[in-house]
Amino acid sequence: MWMPRAFSDDTHDDFKPKSHGAVEGVHSSIEKDIASNRVMVYMKGVPEAPMCGFSNTVCRILDAYGMRRLPH
Repeated sequence: MWMPRAFSDDTHDDFKPKSHGAVEGVHSSIEKDIASNRVMVYMKGVPEAPMCGFSNTVCRILDAYGMRRLPH
């Protein structure tokens, strides 16, 4: 039987969902990222520890081409 996942209020801040502003600002943030970067990747995880095969493959390709990484 499926049971809904319960979330604890005492979770460390590192593991809580992060938001960088209101939902309305997401579109403008994406436009800004695209306008200021030739290549922009939104991925699961971080380049040092990708969380899926696609993210890992993209990171390895960017490494092979010597692309610089921006802070995440």
